[in-house]
Amino acid sequence: MTFTLSLMSASIYAKGQLTYSYMGRINTPLVENIGNQFVEFDLYEEVDKNQDWDGVYSAHFRHYPGAQSQIFSVPEAYIEKRMGAHEWSIGRKIINWQRNDKFWALGEVNPIKAFNLIETQREGLMGIHYRWKSSSRWEFMAQFSPLHIPQVNPTFSAEDGEVVGKNEWSYPPPEFVRFRGNEVPIHYTLVYPDMKELLLKTSASFSLAYHFDQARIGIYGGYKPETGIRINATGFYEQFDEERALVKAKPFVNNHYFWGGSFDYQFNSRNDPDAWISSLGVEGVVPEIGNDESFEFQALKIQPEYERLTYTTWSLDYESDLFNLGLNALYLIDGDRVNTNVFAKKPKWRRAVGLTASWSPLSSVYLNTLYRYDIKTADMTFMSEARYEWSKHISLTAGVQIVDAPEDHSFWAPYRSNDTIYSRLGFIF
Repeated sequence: MTFTLSLMSASIYAKGQLTYSYMGRINTPLVENIGNQFVEFDLYEEVDKNQDWDGVYSAHFRHYPGAQSQIFSVPEAYIEKRMGAHEWSIGRKIINWQRNDKFWALGEVNPIKAFNLIETQREGLMGIHYRWKSSSRWEFMAQFSPLHIPQVNPTFSAEDGEVVGKNEWSYPPPEFVRFRGNEVPIHYTLVYPDMKELLLKTSASFSLAYHFDQARIGIYGGYKPETGIRINATGFYEQFDEERALVKAKPFVNNHYFWGGSFDYQFNSRNDPDAWISSLGVEGVVPEIGNDESFEFQALKIQPEYERLTYTTWSLDYESDLFNLGLNALYLIDGDRVNTNVFAKKPKWRRAVGLTASWSPLSSVYLNTLYRYDIKTADMTFMSEARYEWSKHISLTAGVQIVDAPEDHSFWAPYRSNDTIYSRLGFIF
């Protein structure tokens, strides 16, 4: 059971929320030292409209007192200038490449917040963003940046030779290795690269779309650093003071190409308050095989495996003021194979279906559900929440999240013990 007290503030500049949460978990999570409570500070989106200028930002910080660990995220932080049909932005901004991107939260092109891997909050791309929308129904977007901010969550750190997770969604590498029929402990050392090796990375992307009366067709593509961080590792077997495997690991950022397209169709008029929208999308990423010449390998050599991924997705959404419903499907075309490499990237979904629903039967009551199921692997994630705004300043929330993953090599396997029932008390001002 999770109890949450939230303090929210609103002003002409920003809205914020301070949250204290206590959790009584259904199962023991993979990272046991996290404890049952955290404190979180959220700084919500600021929109300062001054003629044609906008300023937008959002930031999140969470502290686990029991483990003395912190995680943070800055999904967006940019300023924007509009000049007729032209729009210029500079900073970190979320790009909506296609309608189906948010539901699946694959994290291949847009980074994800990743405080909770079931949730779908995304992070933006750094750079200069340009958008043009003509009166003749064409729309064009371009992005360029010499600076990259990688996705940092979920993450872990090395302490006294042991890799420790920062929250329950971290997946540290194994603590033991099989050697001559015995389990030998692993002693890890992290080699931290220079920050410029992680941050000074160039990206460039574009999108082009055409709007019909009830439809939209678009393509996009680009070259950029991968959203996550890859690992090179090496080591050897030691038998002096104690029997152990000494492993040295170094994070690095690899680049990839990405491309995609989508077709959206709205079945009824744009002026209709109730909308039925269907969307078909395809997206592919092609990693560029990178080498870190400064990293010296020893007897043991572990390098990332580079896999080309291609997804096709479909959705049917019903949207109204009181009720929203979405049916979704995903099929992994390229990259559908089992990979047991401990540092390998594993696809979240292979042949999956999903449902999202939200309902507000009263002005003070909100119900939300998110469900995804993989037909091939039988992986399943489920999250449902009900919120009641008791007064202008107090809200009550109850919810549940469940993860199921029968196969050990699944992406979701490390997190199948993260089932939680929670409730929240929010104080808003």
